[in-house]
Amino acid sequence: SSREDCEGVPVYRGSQDGGKELFQSRNHKNFLSDVAITLALNQAASCGDNSIKIHDLTELKEVYTIIDVEEEKGTLHQIQWTDDGQLLTVSTLSGGVFTYLARLPMLGEACGTRLAYLTSLLEVTIVNDVEEVRMLYFFRHSMIILYMEASLR
Repeated sequence: SSREDCEGVPVYRGSQDGGKELFQSRNHKNFLSDVAITLALNQAASCGDNSIKIHDLTELKEVYTIIDVEEEKGTLHQIQWTDDGQLLTVSTLSGGVFTYLARLPMLGEACGTRLAYLTSLLEVTIVNDVEEVRMLYFFRHSMIILYMEASLR
């Protein structure tokens, strides 16, 4: 069949002999090339056209996230999660590879009365409950920007 004729993808529960169709989804307008599931995050990702669509497995009818890959129109090919679900990688027919951070690992450290933890790839939060101070460090273009809040309560 041609790309324009693509049908919805049926989702079944149970064995192939006695399975029950739960619903059909047409996630991508012209072309669906691959689907991957991570049980670590309980999510499914599909790629096609120029986008990646992510669904929560508990509510498959709703799209959780859409990632547009504008520079690779119609060439998204295969998609795969890492075993822990932290990274999602898609390859293209032209040889491109895009990797996305799906879940930020919890990274932190304590020293005395201070606790520092990674709140995003560009942000570290430092909390000192004794002095009731919270500091946020943002990393942008080789600069560190510091924000302080005087009270935590």
